[in-house]
Order: sequence, then structure tokens, then C-alpha cells
Amino acid sequence: MPINVTLEEKIQILERFHQTGEKVSSKTIFEGHPIGSWAIQIRSSINNTSDKKRPINISKEQLSRLEAIGLLERKFDSTIDEKIDALVTWMKKYPKLKMAPPVSQEILMKYAKDDASYNKLLVEYEKMQRYYSYVVSRKYHGKLSDEQISKCKEGNVGEAFGFPTKVEQLAKQYGQSEKDINHILSTYRTMDNFYKLFTEEKLKNHQDNMLARSIVRTVIDIDFDPNSNYYDKLYLYIVDGLYGASSLSLYSSKQLKAEFQKLSEREQYVVTRRLALSDNTSPNSLSTLAKEFNLSRSTISQIEHKARRKLILKLRNYSYPLNVSMDSEFLTDSEKTALSEFQKSLTIANLSNMQNIKDNPTIVRGLEIIRAFRQRSLEPKEKSSISISDIAGKPEGIAIANLDFSMRTYNLLSRHGIKTLAELANFTVKELKNIRSLGKKSFDEVVAALEKYGLQLKEPPIPEAEIIEPLDPLSLSNLSLSTRSYNCLSRAGFTSLDQVANLTFNELITIRNLGEKSVEEIIAKLEENGFHLKDSIEIASTSVEKVPIDSTEVQETDSGNHEKVALISRILAQQQIIHRQQAEISRLNVQKKEYKDAK
Repeated sequence: MPINVTLEEKIQILERFHQTGEKVSSKTIFEGHPIGSWAIQIRSSINNTSDKKRPINISKEQLSRLEAIGLLERKFDSTIDEKIDALVTWMKKYPKLKMAPPVSQEILMKYAKDDASYNKLLVEYEKMQRYYSYVVSRKYHGKLSDEQISKCKEGNVGEAFGFPTKVEQLAKQYGQSEKDINHILSTYRTMDNFYKLFTEEKLKNHQDNMLARSIVRTVIDIDFDPNSNYYDKLYLYIVDGLYGASSLSLYSSKQLKAEFQKLSEREQYVVTRRLALSDNTSPNSLSTLAKEFNLSRSTISQIEHKARRKLILKLRNYSYPLNVSMDSEFLTDSEKTALSEFQKSLTIANLSNMQNIKDNPTIVRGLEIIRAFRQRSLEPKEKSSISISDIAGKPEGIAIANLDFSMRTYNLLSRHGIKTLAELANFTVKELKNIRSLGKKSFDEVVAALEKYGLQLKEPPIPEAEIIEPLDPLSLSNLSLSTRSYNCLSRAGFTSLDQVANLTFNELITIRNLGEKSVEEIIAKLEENGFHLKDSIEIASTSVEKVPIDSTEVQETDSGNHEKVALISRILAQQQIIHRQQAEISRLNVQKKEYKDAK
């Protein structure tokens, strides 16, 4: 085999191989010649435009012959630049299919419609992983140019090349790690989409929701107090769990401070220490405060919860509505337009820090309108100027926002779609009590508000045919029995006390789930109403017959009969329980012996 083979001879050999119909690869050998290596060298020389290496000297006729056999299509391998381009294109098309670490089968399946498309995608993914490993290896060996590294970085090929410049800038803007920002962009495309889904409570998982809360300001102090971070923590502590996962809330730090200072000094101190409201402090545990006050942990917990309940009751004083109805009578047309712009300006960029909020005139103007709206809607003159006759003449009636409802009652009624007092008057007692989470205090508030204006809840008429029977004093439901005793007797088919009095003691204790305390309770209830179990009476009468009848002792004996019956009943109850326990022990011992014999 000649050592030096000319370009013309190489082309002739490649043409003969092409006639076989086989495909060339980088390791193909034909007629003893490494035509795979020749193909790579020839194509690389043709495409090389660098000044460091002289391009191959090839004629137009030879170039046409190579193109005719498909050599220039590069079917055997790709250059480093082609690998990088393929990786960048792949990441744009499949941003969630990271190269390292490899993604799971579940994530791949999200991009596949069926098994065939999944298998095809899997092959392509494995190919991209090989490309990625090769490119990373070239980088670590210092064989990538700055331009190639920059292309990998901006194409978000992998963490080995760093994150795109856009990700770096957003990470600095929101004070988050580049990895978290990159996760948001690859999952939700844009930060605006991420914020929109957060406000709609549609983020994919709890981790993303927590990430959003660390980026987005979820509460805004409409007073822009310099110590807003202090009051933000206090406000979030108060409303935690009251209204679900609300994305944004408004409050007044001045009014919150006034309500907080109304607490006792000890309550203020406990809440401050528990929430670490003071600068350069960490939250204190209940145990730490218990030792400091020389009290129990439960007592400290009660102090804390009592303080929080007080603040919750006054919540409406410092909590402001974020969403104001555009058809409200308390808004002018210009204010409605400004509020519409205010809602549009609530973006993740504007809510990322307090400085953005203070410097945004649209947001500041919106907060001023909301503050004024609250003041107008709570003016007392609107309440007294509307009479009962006005309610009948006006469908809207008196707005519940103008009534002295607690924040809890107001929110419950609002969420149920109740806006006026007239609408409340159309509810029956049962319908009102069926409103979810409406407790006794809220119910009493509603009734008191209706009575103030001479109204009352609508009550369905009682049918004439309905006969109200007098209460049966011997009915089990009227005897104030414990829940356990009542349920056991009811399940056994008993409805009244006289039915129970027809039982013997043995029959009573065999009732399912009736324990010793329940037996004693039932016997005491029988005696209280002048009844006794059958066998208790017989034993008592037998015991009385054995007592010698003496004229001086008759009165004493008669008065002691009742106590003897009760005493004998308790003794019988205890003996029966002991017998049952002994029988159970014997049964278990027999079972244990049989088990050992079987083994």
C-alpha cells in the first residue's frame, strides 16, 4: 500500500466505495485504505477558513464529484461547532430536558405523544448527552474558544458553561440564585407568566409557590413606613390561615401599630420575641420564654394566641381591600381609570421590593384611591340616612360594608355573594347557619344588625298538620346521659328508661361497648328516676327479709333500703366485670397453649 495517496486517488477510491451502496463512517476501511479518515480530512479541509491552515487545493471538477457521492453532506460525524449548534437548538426546543443530571422518564413522556415518538425522543436525547459530554470535555481541556463558550452559555446548554446573561441579571434584580431563576424561566417561560400563575394559585408545586413568595412582595404597607419589614411580619402572622393563599394584601402600618399597642405589655413582648420583630434577633421558642417568665409552655402559648385573637378581631381596622368593585358608587370615573391602571401595574418586577413600589406613581395613586374608598364607604352618615322604607324601595338596600360587622363575618358574607342587608333578610335561620364557617358569634351579629333596622330572618311557616308532642321525661334523649352510654343503649334498641329497667344486671352488662363507668351511670340514672334493675330489686328484698323486724328499727330499715339497693348494684357490677376479665384471661391462656402445642 503506497504511503502517500494523492487527492485524485482518494476520490477514485471513495467513488468505488460509493458504488457498493454502503455508508461511510469514521472507521470505515475499504481496499485496505482508511477512507473514513480520508472523508473527515477532506471535508474538514474544504470547510476550513482559518488563516492558520491552508485550505485543500481542489478543482471544481473534483468538488462536484465529492458532492455527487454525498461526501460533503457529512453523514458520519459532526464538528465541535455543529455539536454546539445542535445543543443550543435542542435546549430552545426542550428547555426542561437538561443534559446534566439526566432527566427522568416521566419528564420525557411529557414531550411524547405515543411510544414511537417517545423512543425517537429518547434516541435524540441520548445523542445530545454524548454531544454535551464531548463539548464539556473540550472546555475543561481548554480547547474551546471564547466564542464557543459564550454560545454555550447564552444557549443555556448547561451549568458547566454558566447561565445566560439574562438569568444573571434577573438573579441580581430579585436577589435569588441563578439556578432558581433559570428554573422559573425553563418551567414558566417568563417571569410575568410565573407571577400570573402565582396570583391565580396555579403554580405547579409547593416549592415554586414558596419561591414566588420569597421574590414577590405579598403585603404592601399603604403608609410606606420605613419599618415596613417589621409590620409586614406582624401582619402576615395575624392573617396566616385566615384567607387561604392570597397573593397580595394591603394594610396600614399606622393603624396596625395603634392596635398592637392596645395589647398588654406582656402580650406585646411575647409576640415580639416569638416573631423576632426586633432587629438582629432570632425567633424565641415557647420553652425559652417559659423559663424567662417562670411559666409553663402552654401558658406562654395561651398568651400568644390571646394576643393574636385580639388583633384578628380588629383586622378590618388596618386591612384594606385590594380588589375594589368598579361599579361602586364611591368611585369617580377618573378614579376607576386610575384603579384599572393600578391593577395592570401589579407585576413581579414592580412588587419585587418596596423601592419599586414607592417610585411607581401608578401604584402610589392606586393606593391613595383605595385609602379614600375605605374612608368613604365607612362613613356613618350613610347608615343613618337609609330607613326601613328605603330598603323596600331600593333593591341594593344597605351595603353590608356599611355595617359594624367583624372582619370574619363581613368576609364570610361577601364570599357567599351577600352584598346588602335586604339580601340577608331573605335567608332563613337554617340557610344562614349553613353558610360555611359561619359560627354562633357571626350568626348573632347578623341577627342583631337585622333587628337594628326592624328586620328579621325569613322563617318557613310551620305546617298546620304538624303536631308538637310533649317531651317524654323518660326518653333517653332527655336524660343527659353521656354520649357513650346513650349511643350504646340506642344501638341496642332502647328508647326510654322504663325499657332499661326491665333488664337484669347480666343483660345490661352484655350490651356491646358498655363499660364499667357507663353501667354505673345507667344504674344511678335508674335510681334517680325511681327505677331499679330486676335482680337488684330481688337481692335488695332478700336482704331486707333477713333483717329482724323490730318496731324500733322499722323506720331506720325502710330509709336504708334505697342505699342498700344502690350498694348491692355496684357490688354486682364490679363482680361481673371481674368474672368477665377472668374468663377472658383463661381464654387467652388456652389459645396460647394450643398455639405452643401446634408448633
